[in-house]
Amino acid sequence: ALQKRLQEIAVEKQALYNCSIGIAIETGAGLVVSAGNDGSFAWGSVTKLATGAALMQQVAARRISLDTPVAPLIDPLLVREGLGRMHVLFGPRADSITLEHLLAMKSGIPDYDTATPYPPPPTDAFRKAVYAQPAAEWPPARLLNLSYVRKGTLEFEPGAHWAYSSTNFVLAGLLLARLSNATRWDAYGQAALLSPLPAQRRSSYALDFASHGTPAAHGAVRGFDRTSYNGANASARPGVDVSDVAGVFGGWTASDIVAPPASVARLVYDLFGASGPRLLARRYVDEMIPGARDAAGGGQSDWARGAPPLSGGRVAPAAPRP
Repeated sequence: ALQKRLQEIAVEKQALYNCSIGIAIETGAGLVVSAGNDGSFAWGSVTKLATGAALMQQVAARRISLDTPVAPLIDPLLVREGLGRMHVLFGPRADSITLEHLLAMKSGIPDYDTATPYPPPPTDAFRKAVYAQPAAEWPPARLLNLSYVRKGTLEFEPGAHWAYSSTNFVLAGLLLARLSNATRWDAYGQAALLSPLPAQRRSSYALDFASHGTPAAHGAVRGFDRTSYNGANASARPGVDVSDVAGVFGGWTASDIVAPPASVARLVYDLFGASGPRLLARRYVDEMIPGARDAAGGGQSDWARGAPPLSGGRVAPAAPRP
């Protein structure tokens, strides 16, 4: 009955949006019920969920704490990539940025993603640059070296406010690379997130982390940009084909997961679900959920206040029906 209903929803939404829809639900009994397109999609900022969980695994292993200033750990990789240290890129206050500031979007670090829907007309300088050079990759050094990112100052004092910035999760990736003793950013294996799971459970995943290449090169369902940024016609169909645009994965640990819906459903369940193998102990998962600690009577951390820190905020591009 569940599979039938999901299929009805998939068919209905495919007709409504003229695109391919994939739906998956992890049942908690070791089964995933799927409907619609079961191919691999580019999941954009859903990647932040995996990156945040990977860092909480490091917290659980006592390799770092949420209160740890990250600059001393990230600086060596920044210098190796030909950039300055954190305080050079973002000003002297950057040395006080902690892991919690990064994950909670409270660091004050400028966002490389310049999508600005208001006031109209919608503009996006980064999107324009990516489309101008579709084959060009955007590794961390290139993103962090953008003039509007490395401004030599923060947008606000770390911890003072909340502001969505995907740059936080690029730096989070560099932090993970350092904590895993990787000598380069792309030597860090993001799939290590799954290592706490039993081998059989890990083998059920089909997660691809696209640190290089285009969506097409990673077998992603063909995707189209249907926004109205930079004068584009949002009503035009099918939209701007982004399948051969390497910049789709420009955010690396902020936006590079390619996977079928079933694998993403399993990832979410293995993190937040009620039973079965766990990626993280419950106490560390609760740190990731706004209000969870408060509801349990344990108070509420700075991370838990305000908007959800790991919920993404960008939607994967629409994919036309094959």
